[in-house]
Amino acid sequence: MWKAPGDLKHLAQNWQWGIEVDGFELALFSKGAAPSVTVEEADFDSAGSLYTMPTAARVTWDPITFEKGILADGSDDEALYWLFTTFNVLEQTGWVPADYKRDIDVINFARTGQAFRRWRLHHSWIKSLKYTDLDGSSNDITFEQIEIRYHYATIVDPEGHSSRPIYNEKPNQIDIIAGRSRGVLANIVGINY
Repeated sequence: MWKAPGDLKHLAQNWQWGIEVDGFELALFSKGAAPSVTVEEADFDSAGSLYTMPTAARVTWDPITFEKGILADGSDDEALYWLFTTFNVLEQTGWVPADYKRDIDVINFARTGQAFRRWRLHHSWIKSLKYTDLDGSSNDITFEQIEIRYHYATIVDPEGHSSRPIYNEKPNQIDIIAGRSRGVLANIVGINY
C-alpha cells in the first residue's frame, strides 16, 4: 500500500487572507493581491568586451487593487476620507505625505486562523478610488475598488513586528531587527537561497 512520505503539507488558499489598515473593517475586503516587484535591466558595454553585460537597475513595485463591499448604512467612508487627505478640494491644496501615507499589512492565514505571512506595504496611498456601476435591475453588492501605490514591501513576522532589513558596514550582509537573516531580503526580491 502506498504511503505519503513524511507529514502531509497544507498549501495556502486564496480565500484565507485579510488586510489591516487603520480605519477599515477587515472582513469587508473581498479581492486583493500580494505585492509584486519588477527589477529593470540595464546593459553595459565595456570597452574591449565582446559581450554586453546586463545588470539589475531600477526597482518598481506594482500597484495593488483591493475590492471591498460598502456598508448600506453609509458608515464606512474611510477610503474616501483617506483619498481626500492627499488633497483639499475646497482650498485647492495638498496635504503633506506624513498625513496621507500609511502602512498596510496584507496577511495570509492558515486553516487554523493563525497568520503565517504578513506583507507590509510601506508608505501607501490611494492612487485611484472607483465604485461599481449603479444598476436598478441588479441584486449585486456595491463595491469600492481601491488602487494602492506604495514605496516598497517587506515581509514582517506574523504578529506584525518589523523585520525590515538594516544594512551594516559590510555590503553583502544584512541584519534583521526580528533576528531573521537573508530570508527577508530573499522574499523581497524573490530569490531562493
